Amino acid sequence: MDPLWDMNREDAHILIDDWCDGLGTVYPIVSRPTLQDTAKKVFESLQLAHSEGLRERGGSVAEALFNHDTNKLKIVLAIGMTKEAGGRDHQAQRLFQSTSEAVEGLIWNPEGIHGIQLLYLVVSRRARKVLDDPADTAGNVSLSS
Repeated sequence: MDPLWDMNREDAHILIDDWCDGLGTVYPIVSRPTLQDTAKKVFESLQLAHSEGLRERGGSVAEALFNHDTNKLKIVLAIGMTKEAGGRDHQAQRLFQSTSEAVEGLIWNPEGIHGIQLLYLVVSRRARKVLDDPADTAGNVSLSS
């Protein structure tokens, strides 16, 4: 199950605002309106699936969860959760891991600006984790190279 099912809209917006007011101001790779719009689409889709059933809304849920913008949202949320938890947050790790297939494909073939943005966010998340957990330095170095 995708880790966004376990989140709520309010927490996502707080984490988006935190990223946009912090790291996102230094490196504005993704805009606040884009992240907020993506979160709105994702959480509306998930809410409809909860109320009407996944069988009825499965296509719209899959479309909302598995695209470039949602992967960027997941990384931004993971960065915020990692920051809040001081480097150790299971939900943040799940969000990050849920993007790994898309990220691995981009390492060999970045697909335009969306791919570059996603790769940047992954490196930012890894760097944030290293600041909070120096034992993760080797993973950050290997990803950067």
